Amino acid sequence: MSRERREKRIAREWARFPGSAFDIVGGTYRRAHSSVCGHSTDTNRTLNEEQARERRMGKVMGSRTELAFAIAHEVGNHLGGIRLQAHLLDENLDVRALAEASILIDGLAGRSGPLLALLRPLLSDDWKPAEKTTWAHILGRVQKQIEDEGTGGTRFAVELGESASGNPGADVDQMPDHEWLHPLLTALAEATIAHVGRRRFVTFRLVAGVSESTLWIEDNGEAEDVGAWAAARGRPLVVGIARNLVERIGGRVDAIRTESETRIGLIFPS
Repeated sequence: MSRERREKRIAREWARFPGSAFDIVGGTYRRAHSSVCGHSTDTNRTLNEEQARERRMGKVMGSRTELAFAIAHEVGNHLGGIRLQAHLLDENLDVRALAEASILIDGLAGRSGPLLALLRPLLSDDWKPAEKTTWAHILGRVQKQIEDEGTGGTRFAVELGESASGNPGADVDQMPDHEWLHPLLTALAEATIAHVGRRRFVTFRLVAGVSESTLWIEDNGEAEDVGAWAAARGRPLVVGIARNLVERIGGRVDAIRTESETRIGLIFPS
């Protein structure tokens, strides 16, 4: 879908919500709300409250729509890379070049899967009931998948620390295993590994508490903007998806950049 058609489609969707305007800045759609003027009567207060509710709904739905389009674009980029590498396989490559092309194809295909798995929970409010599990089980599955797929020379580690109950390994405390949690953490790991490159480290470090648990994704790669208005591709896209999903269960996402590392924190209510 061309950018022009995509813009028109989003504009039609958002135009259903009254009291709204659009500001297209740098290819990013930002919702701008018109102010509602009126006398301080009960009728006007009710109208203002209703329009505020509709604006909030429009912001949430708009964010989901943007992320869904961005996922489609990102997967399209992955497929383009796969096609390019497939064409190179027809060339007279030596053994090393053939192995590198095969690894790139596997990596691009693997990164598309978790993103596609996040589409349904991202666009839906009707999630499957979350089963109870432990952080040790969840992160163990992610670590095994990343190790099976390979990291291309990046060091990947999981540090569980202590659970809220004081038992080491975070293997006792129960927490909800939402249907999107495994693909989200896998996508975050893969996107971070792809960003930092070889001979760098990526660590998932859990800090479990009584009222909330924080999963820190830490790396020592180059600085990258993963804020709310960052370009929706690569790791910033996955962080945007995480922000949307985690906030909908009452959590939040923090990002901290120091001189030596980037830390992305997923804070989950216990």
